[in-house]
Amino acid sequence: MASTINLISEEQLLCSICHDVFKEPVSTRCGHNYCKSCITEYWDSSCQIQCPLCRTKFHTRPKFLVNTEFRAMVEHFSHIQVKSEGEIAQAGDVPCDVCTETKIKAHKTCLMDQEAAEMRRKRCELEQLLQTEDHLHFLLSYQRYNQTAAIQSNSIEPLDNNQPVYGEMVKKSTSQMKKTLRAMPKVWIPPQDELMMIQQCNAVDLTFNAFGGHISLMVSRDGKQLSLRKDRFVLSTLFGERFENLPIAFSTNSFSSGRFYYEVRVNKNQNFILGVAKESINMKPISYPTTVDGVWTFRLLFGNVYEVFDPNEIRLFLKQAPEVIGVFVDYEKGEVSFYDVEARYLMYSYKGCCFTEMLYPIFGFSDDLSNPSLTITPVE
Repeated sequence: MASTINLISEEQLLCSICHDVFKEPVSTRCGHNYCKSCITEYWDSSCQIQCPLCRTKFHTRPKFLVNTEFRAMVEHFSHIQVKSEGEIAQAGDVPCDVCTETKIKAHKTCLMDQEAAEMRRKRCELEQLLQTEDHLHFLLSYQRYNQTAAIQSNSIEPLDNNQPVYGEMVKKSTSQMKKTLRAMPKVWIPPQDELMMIQQCNAVDLTFNAFGGHISLMVSRDGKQLSLRKDRFVLSTLFGERFENLPIAFSTNSFSSGRFYYEVRVNKNQNFILGVAKESINMKPISYPTTVDGVWTFRLLFGNVYEVFDPNEIRLFLKQAPEVIGVFVDYEKGEVSFYDVEARYLMYSYKGCCFTEMLYPIFGFSDDLSNPSLTITPVE
């Protein structure tokens, strides 16, 4: 046991989150070790379950058991370190010439040899650090190594004259971090409600499918706006099967797991349809499809009266007409929810749905009297 401990450096027994000696160490499936409390608190404050070091993502939060053998090794190492550091020179012992206060028993190893070995180890770790793609981790670690090297350079000559030049790597990482920070919001706003949490964690970027909708529908060049036009040139159905009989269109995106959320701007005076549909939906419906047909929708009938089918017709009387509607789907939980984004209000939620195949967001209109349009908007 002692010979094994001697081969382990102190930093190998430090948690990379709290930078202290491991307390109740646990291991992730990707092979990294953390204090049980540290990794638990880290995941509690994060939207994603992933390894802080290698960013490996986990679909579900692992249930940890303390690595008892590793914990015993940490405790033994700490005991040896404390014992070694506190071994005061007694009568007959050779005292250390470096200690300025309480004299510790001198070690046989030459101080210069110790510093040389430490610099070799630091250099090896720094060269490994150059392989990382985590620029923030590189900059923070490089600063620590750079400070250590500056202190040691006052007491020991360089090991050789072929020291690697890390300046370009630091500049590259700094530049990449600046780009990343510029792309992030200036101030991160903690979620104030359930909708904000959904917006921050589950937003997706959708576009309308220009070739799968009804022939009366037209998609803008950027794929973000759907409108209803008459006497429009129709592309060949060689691009895929189209909806018939009803002015409905798919998005180009599909989902078979997880959660997703998107927002659509609607005209308050138009009779729109929003929702999701299973991949095997009948493309030639005679009437508007319902949950029985594998479609979960929210539609405007007239005024402030809206309609859902769960599975029978349910009419919703809202106080105000929404201008931007958020659609949230939890595939595993079997839920489809519709939000009034500006009012921060849940208008309706289908629960207990059984999703067994690919889901497509769908959009459409129930009349052409108001020259209607729908616009997919960025989630803010």
